[in-house]
Amino acid sequence: MCLSLQPFVLSLFLLLLLLFFHLCGYFGEGMLIHIITNRYLSAYSSGQGIRKL
Repeated sequence: MCLSLQPFVLSLFLLLLLLFFHLCGYFGEGMLIHIITNRYLSAYSSGQGIRKL
């Protein structure tokens, strides 16, 4: 019983994890792009350019 139930629970867990990351992506991805853009602009304005990244 436990052996046949395990793949179902594992797939359900992976689906929930994927949904969680998908929902976080809406909020987290924009923030990540914002951070990378700020880092690039600050490095570019300091005269080091892309080498800073």
